[in-house]
Amino acid sequence: MTHFVLTYDTPSLISLFFLVLTLLCIYNHPWVQQKVGSFLNTYFFSDEHLNSDYHHPMVQTLEELLDKKEMQTEKWKYKLVDDDPILYQLKVAKQSVMVFASVLLKVTGFFEKLKNIIMWHDPLRTLWFIGFTLLAYCASSVMSFRFLFLFISKFFTQKTC
Repeated sequence: MTHFVLTYDTPSLISLFFLVLTLLCIYNHPWVQQKVGSFLNTYFFSDEHLNSDYHHPMVQTLEELLDKKEMQTEKWKYKLVDDDPILYQLKVAKQSVMVFASVLLKVTGFFEKLKNIIMWHDPLRTLWFIGFTLLAYCASSVMSFRFLFLFISKFFTQKTC
C-alpha cells in the first residue's frame, strides 16, 4: 500500500478513482454485462480454471475456539434475583439498537441510491453520472492538487460567510 501511495500523487489517485468509477458504470450496463459477462464466464471462470487441489481448512483457529467457548449456554441457566437492573439494561440496549438502526438505514439508503445509478436502473441518471465522472476525471487530471484545494476552500468559505 505504501508503494502505491508513494508512487502516485494525489491528483492522479483522484483521477484514477473517477476513471474506475466510470468504467464500473459502463461495465454494469446490461448490454455490456451480457457480452463481457459471458466472455469472462467462458474463458476465465469456468470449472477447468478452478484449482482442483483447494480444500477448506480442517483446523479451527484459537479465535474460533474461544468464540465457541463463549457461546456455551451453561452459564446462562442460573436464575437472576434482581430484575430491575436487567430491565434498565434492556431499555438502554433497545434505545441504542434504535439509534443504530436509523443510522444504518441512512447509510444503506445512500448506497442503494448509488447502486441504482451504477446498475443502470435509471439510464438517464446513469448517463449524467458517467458524464459528471468523466468531467471530474478530466478536471482532476489537468488541475494541480493545490489549485483544487484552494478552489474548494474558497467555495466553502464563501458559503459560510
